[in-house]
Amino acid sequence: MKKSNQKITAILLAIVMMFTLSGCTIVDIDFMKYGWDGIVNGIVVWINPNRQAQPADEGTQPADNADAADEEDAEAADEEDADASDNEKDSKGKDSGKSNSGSKSNSGSSNSGSKGGSSSSNSNSNSQGGNASQGGSSSQGGNSGGNNGGNSGGNSGGNSGGNDSTPAAMTQSEILNLYKTAANQVKNMSSGVSVTFIDETYNQVGSGDPPALVKTFFPTGTKAKNKTYNKQSDIQKNFVVEKESYVCALTDADIISATITESGSNKIITIRVKDDTNDSQNYSNKAISSSALASVAGTFTGGMTIKCSNVSVKATLDSSNRLVALTTNGQYNFAKGSDAFSMSQVQNWSISY
Repeated sequence: MKKSNQKITAILLAIVMMFTLSGCTIVDIDFMKYGWDGIVNGIVVWINPNRQAQPADEGTQPADNADAADEEDAEAADEEDADASDNEKDSKGKDSGKSNSGSKSNSGSSNSGSKGGSSSSNSNSNSQGGNASQGGSSSQGGNSGGNNGGNSGGNSGGNSGGNDSTPAAMTQSEILNLYKTAANQVKNMSSGVSVTFIDETYNQVGSGDPPALVKTFFPTGTKAKNKTYNKQSDIQKNFVVEKESYVCALTDADIISATITESGSNKIITIRVKDDTNDSQNYSNKAISSSALASVAGTFTGGMTIKCSNVSVKATLDSSNRLVALTTNGQYNFAKGSDAFSMSQVQNWSISY
């Protein structure tokens, strides 16, 4: 009963206020703005479209203010996210060539590109660096690639290893043929070449005692020659091999080894020759002037035989693969009856064009 009376009272009060306000020509007043929320004894007697569905608790922020606060918070959050995103982009852009690329990709494939640049270009650069087997491994290209978006790794990987002290791999046969071509050309040139016999060294090997005449003509020690030959006929007569039209007649079957190295722009070829198996110098006379020495020695001591061992040649070729220097080595093993002795011979030559 009490609740019904309260309801009736509230309705009547609302009617009175409506007519009162109508009389004052105030129709669209927002009562909530003036402190009344349109609720009497818990009953809604006036509907305000701006009011929330439920009555506001005491101390609660009004709906309009709450919406504004929410919008403010959202804008602040958006700005904060945007700033964080920009900072993250800046950080990633700066670090793309450093930690991101280096830590995530040791192969140097494309991480650096995805973080800081173009993945395709960086990937290609690194793969080029990695595939350069002479410059280094692909892992080296990838690891260093992080320093500059992947590009520096590719370049350094590609360029490393280019300065090798030996030429590209050559077979023994190829090295021998390279030397033969360069050396034999010297005797085949009709002009434009000169050969200088620099010096010659003889040393006794072992305990045998050479005959007096041999000691006279082939004295122990180094003797300067300093003889230069310019005519083709003189070169063929005096240059290795003496009195032959060739400097080298060796084949693969005649040698023990053939090696090549680089010295600046020059190539150094060393060839070791098999030991003679008969007294006609069947191997040595294809590489050094052993037959000529044997002929001289035989003249002085009739019936003496000579076999050569430890024969080698060391040739220097210039950047155009021309022979510019030659050193020949050989050990001469003399025998006559029960007498035997050995001596070594070294000759040094230079060639100019």
